[in-house]
Amino acid sequence: MAVQSFELLGGHVSVLHRGARTAVYALAGVALLAGAAAGQATATRPVTGRVIDVETRQGVAGARVSVVGQSALAAQTNDSGAFRLNVPLTPVTLLVRMFGRTPRQVVVSPTQASVEITLQRDVLNLDRVVVTGQATSVQSANAATAVSTISAEDLANVAAASMEVSMQGKVVGASINMNSGAPGGGGQVQIRGVTSLIGNGEPLYVVDGVLISNAAISSGQNALQARGSITSQQDNLSTRLADINQNDIEDVQVLKGASASAIYGAKATNGVIVITTKKGATGAARFSLTQRLGTSSVMRLPGSRRFNTVADLYAAQPAQKAIIDSIVAANGGVIPYYDYQNQLYGQDKPSHETVATVSGGTADTKYFVSGSNKYDNGVMINTDANRQSGRVNLSQTLGSRWTTDVGLNLVHSVNRRGLSNNSTDWVGPLYLLSYTPAIVNLNSRTASGLYVRNPFAGGGGSQASNPFESMDYITNSEFVDRQIGSLNLKYSALSTTRHSVQFTALGGADQFSYDAQIYSPPFMQYEPQDGLLGTAVESHSRARNTNAGLNAIWIFTPGRSFVTTATTSGGVSNEKQFLNEYRIRAQGLSPGVDLISQGSIDDFQNKTLVKNLAYYAQEEILAFGERLYLQGAFRADRSSVNGESDKFYVFPKGSASYRFVSPLPRTDEVKLRVAIGTSGNQPLYGLRDFLLSSSGIIEGQNSIVPSQRVGNLALQPEKMTETELGIDAAFLDHRATIEATYFDRTITDMLLQQPLVPSSGLGNRTINGGKMTSKGQELALNLVLLQRKGLDWSFRTQYYHIDQKIVSLPIAPFAVGNTGFGTSFGRSVIKEGYSTTGIWANTFRANGTVVDTLLGDATPKFTMQFSSRLAYKAVVMGFLLDWKKGGDVVDITQNRMDEGKNSRDYDDPSPDLAVGKTLGEYRYNKWASGNNAAGLIQDGSFVKLREVSVSYAVPSSLLQRVPVARSFRDLRISASGRNIGMWSGYWGADPEFNNFSNSNTIRVIDLDGYPPSRSYFISLELGY
Repeated sequence: MAVQSFELLGGHVSVLHRGARTAVYALAGVALLAGAAAGQATATRPVTGRVIDVETRQGVAGARVSVVGQSALAAQTNDSGAFRLNVPLTPVTLLVRMFGRTPRQVVVSPTQASVEITLQRDVLNLDRVVVTGQATSVQSANAATAVSTISAEDLANVAAASMEVSMQGKVVGASINMNSGAPGGGGQVQIRGVTSLIGNGEPLYVVDGVLISNAAISSGQNALQARGSITSQQDNLSTRLADINQNDIEDVQVLKGASASAIYGAKATNGVIVITTKKGATGAARFSLTQRLGTSSVMRLPGSRRFNTVADLYAAQPAQKAIIDSIVAANGGVIPYYDYQNQLYGQDKPSHETVATVSGGTADTKYFVSGSNKYDNGVMINTDANRQSGRVNLSQTLGSRWTTDVGLNLVHSVNRRGLSNNSTDWVGPLYLLSYTPAIVNLNSRTASGLYVRNPFAGGGGSQASNPFESMDYITNSEFVDRQIGSLNLKYSALSTTRHSVQFTALGGADQFSYDAQIYSPPFMQYEPQDGLLGTAVESHSRARNTNAGLNAIWIFTPGRSFVTTATTSGGVSNEKQFLNEYRIRAQGLSPGVDLISQGSIDDFQNKTLVKNLAYYAQEEILAFGERLYLQGAFRADRSSVNGESDKFYVFPKGSASYRFVSPLPRTDEVKLRVAIGTSGNQPLYGLRDFLLSSSGIIEGQNSIVPSQRVGNLALQPEKMTETELGIDAAFLDHRATIEATYFDRTITDMLLQQPLVPSSGLGNRTINGGKMTSKGQELALNLVLLQRKGLDWSFRTQYYHIDQKIVSLPIAPFAVGNTGFGTSFGRSVIKEGYSTTGIWANTFRANGTVVDTLLGDATPKFTMQFSSRLAYKAVVMGFLLDWKKGGDVVDITQNRMDEGKNSRDYDDPSPDLAVGKTLGEYRYNKWASGNNAAGLIQDGSFVKLREVSVSYAVPSSLLQRVPVARSFRDLRISASGRNIGMWSGYWGADPEFNNFSNSNTIRVIDLDGYPPSRSYFISLELGY
């Protein structure tokens, strides 16, 4: 019999491979035998009842009513809030739970046949279900790990460009930044700091059990430049999370710690974001229609210099004195000023979103159907994003034992994101305007119909461009078609008062096609620069993720034992991720022809396929009246990207919590929790393989040579072991709660790029080695300030701090790629004993020599958020304030504008006339041609008013007075705003931007990004 090798925390164990593959079936067999021997069920009696709202006295539909200590005895309320339940003949305690409501326990005596139970709104969202395994969950009151949950209301309350934007400021322990303000999304989510230096740094996203892609794919925009590359990662990338319709989401759970995320094994080091979409409920069909209408405006711009004298213009453009003289003369001796930036980024055309849903069902069939059309207009001329999506979720009961949940989501989107970011060949608008004095009306045309030529940036001619012409004639469009499907099949093999055995089969697929079309006509001002007039780029990608799993769950309820329930689960999963992307650039096109087949071509292609197989087993115990919760589990993973693709790596976890009920006066509950776990991060595709490269045609035959990069068959996943300690407490009848978490994580077997000896003729190989640590604190305070009849006022504040450093490094210190522009400006350098997010660059020593050293750190000292919700009868108001203290940013935008003598404050007084006569000249001279970058690395602290909202629910009595509205179930009118204000001493447009999109270490390179915007929306929500 074959023996399969496993690795567990650096050691090795051996188990029978055949046994591993049949573990789930053995588990099910044990469960069935246990159930068969359980004996006869105890005698029961019927109890009927009704669950109603404490204020309105209306029935609460969809609430779950169960017997405490016997969770298998449960029922769900119907549309009127009624339920029927068979309970033991003895006195029982009924537990009523519903998301958004405070749970309630009611004692029912042996002679009582009916009961009325009141529920009130869970203002603090304290009672929720937390994911604990592939097919298991636990109430948050017992959860032993810190899991952040975002409700449907919090996600969709204020209109947002994408889901990442909706999540900002709502997950303690997560850094969520947008790469730019361009329409169509494109953000970065980092949970509890840096977990990998060169590997994948993105969380794993799971939608209804489907592992979805959040790929950021380049359109090829950078290839418009003469020296541009079609492989560039400076193209203002969007991410595929923008395809998800926030209005379809029921809740989002962020699994932050290794003990929580270890259920996903070798893909979970960066955290897991579990998204659950809305499902139907028993009752008549319920229709809803939401219409939003809004507008966006630029929030902040870098600004530009107003020249006061012709002498200043001569100094800024010494080679263009004749042109300057002619411009001034044509304006009667006055130096004109044209606000290019406000003209380019001053669009405020309407945006809109329409969402329609219908849901309902019977006891056996429940459905949820939605459709939406979303259009966001960009603040830059000729930029926008348009997305249509449709979703169907169907739940079907088949007989007494089978249930199935099927979901299908179809998405089509078109994004036009304009041009932005780095542009050394004068194509990018803000980069170009750094060197263009605002004295020519570039937003005008000559008698021939062409836009006015820019005579300044780069020296004029083909070394410059007109940004208005560029944005009018350049095509830069991204088309996405996506399909996400899920299937969850459940079979109840056994259900008694003591035993419940269930099998679940889960399958899903996520696939999308991405097509970007870029075209620059031959008549553009910059096109003659490379001698090849006319440029077209075709970028296409096709991705497909599939996953399937089988789980067995046995819930044992001993009855009178101190153990309330014991849940045993196990299973197997199989996953595949495929991506094929290619880009083709054609130059030298005929006028009016945008076909890539008609020009001089260069191309790029990347194709990946990753296969994963995993087994897991888990035990969960609730004991001592559901006060003690214990969990232990392991997952064994193997992957085709590991050096030994048939080898399994084991990721164990364990956690415990205990609730002390009313331990002190006015203290409702104190829960202590501890968790420890190990999760992993897979090597990137192809790093294990030994590659060959083409060396051209020799005597009519293709020739090959070894690649500069050497494969490594010893590669294994990065490992993160984390200890998490926490305390949760509730006071004053749950009107005040505190959540406090401390985490200490160690990442070992880091993926590192090892340089090889130059004399070998080879470049590098990827190895495992070294260690880094992260330690942090997460705090959250929830308060119900007022809760009287018709009035709810709640407040939440949260705090997050983290320290990260490299403990050991088996290779020489190195600069991380795609994190900056070298020593002259600042970039990420990894060095033993230093922060993982340090910014290193040139500066002067005391003796005048230049040294490359640590000048800043991208990690803030702390972040805090403050949010409040005030509801008085039919009116609800809320806000979210986000505060980041510290965290440095590399402001290259300011440096470029100082170099072009065009920064907005260039003429302000200089702090040292010996260095520069004006502030702008002083800053640029201090930079000393890249020998002193200290001035570029600036404090990125800010306070942002992320969200403001107010809504009014029209009373039903008022609706009945209007004939056309009598059929409405409800009607809500709301107004909201996003990014209403920002208070920051940072010089640039936004301290959250990053030129290089998704990087792991420092994400703070500000180089002429698409500026941020504020938005205002009004909404009308109708229910039938």
